[in-house]
Order: sequence, then C-alpha cells, then structure tokens
Amino acid sequence: MSNFTKKFLQLTGITLGILLLICLIPDGGVIGAGILLMVICAVYFIGGLIAVMVNDKNEWGKVMLLSSLVIAVVGFSTCGLILSNLKLGHM
Repeated sequence: MSNFTKKFLQLTGITLGILLLICLIPDGGVIGAGILLMVICAVYFIGGLIAVMVNDKNEWGKVMLLSSLVIAVVGFSTCGLILSNLKLGHM
C-alpha cells in the first residue's frame, strides 16, 4: 500500500468515525454532526487547496482535497438519510 493511500485512509477513516460516533448522541447528535461535517469539509478543502497551490508536490494537500470530497459524499448522504427519518416539529 502506498504512502498516499495510508494517509488518505487515516484522515478519512478517523474523521468519518468521529462523525458517526457523534451521530449516536441522543439529543441533537445528528444535527451537531452535520454542522461539524460542513466545517471539517471546508477546512480540509481550503487547507488542501492552499497546500497544493504553494507546493504541488505536497502529498498532504492532495490527501486533504480527496478526503474532503469523500467525507462530503459519505457524510452528507448518511446525515441526510438519518435526518429524513427524524421526527422534528409537531405532528
């Protein structure tokens, strides 16, 4: 396994694991995880973009860019599925 793949799996796996653990909190955990997901994706994307612009041979910048996109796809779909079945408001 290449060094790039190891870094990518570590960064993505740890972040998604923490977000999914936050989803287990009973009152407002899913909403909190969704908000944290938006912040983390933005930070990874902007940080990766800056790192790649400064030095395109920087492996961490490429890892952060790819990781932000994967986290956005997996995280937003998971939070969306959970929120679609969540009973909010007065019914």
